[in-house]
Amino acid sequence: MRSLLLVQQNLGAALALADDLRAEGYLVELAVDGAAALDRLDRLEGPAGPAGPAGLETGQGDVDMVLLDLSLTDVAGTVVLSRWRTARPTVPVIVLNCRPGTSDVVAGLDQGASDCLVEPVRVDELLARIRSRLAPRDTADPTVLSARDLSLDVLSRRVVVEGEHVYLSARESALLETLMRHPDEVLSRERLLGSVWGFDSEPLSNVVDVYVRCVRQKIGARRITTVRGVGYCLA
Repeated sequence: MRSLLLVQQNLGAALALADDLRAEGYLVELAVDGAAALDRLDRLEGPAGPAGPAGLETGQGDVDMVLLDLSLTDVAGTVVLSRWRTARPTVPVIVLNCRPGTSDVVAGLDQGASDCLVEPVRVDELLARIRSRLAPRDTADPTVLSARDLSLDVLSRRVVVEGEHVYLSARESALLETLMRHPDEVLSRERLLGSVWGFDSEPLSNVVDVYVRCVRQKIGARRITTVRGVGYCLA
């Protein structure tokens, strides 16, 4: 049974969502504030804790995914996100309740979130995102990609260019990963948009061009080739 840590300080909303998640077969832990979420991180290797409210399980082994409400009041949600991503880079973190029309989504993704849902969160959409992120990775699928003097660890987002470490945001890393998994193949803007930004992205957006420019500045412009009228290719 896959274990989800739900970090949500609105207890009523958290219990209702936990019931929906448990009905789908997930084991749900509840952290009612940022401090509890960080404490759970500290206790990952510790003994199991007592049962939580309304039968929620707490402290039972490892955590497969974190569902995080960024609007915490005791510890900033971004701090909780950063700590989890640093300590457990292979554990997906889905940010809940991003405000529509704000920079919440971009900020969450750039700080390492695996996905962001804009409020109001639909349970069916959340379940689909959870299933997608928890789908087993093909064991033949490499987690460290290399292209000459460029390498990317897709789990830790660690990028090395000519022996030097380069920082990429979560979205920049996802874009580079997509290009590196298809070396010498020209990928259209539409394909990159769908792979990196998801099915609900705006098809007319120039966000792909903006992010390609950012990645080029960090890894070297010559490594990504523009094929005019078609798309981009990792040279």
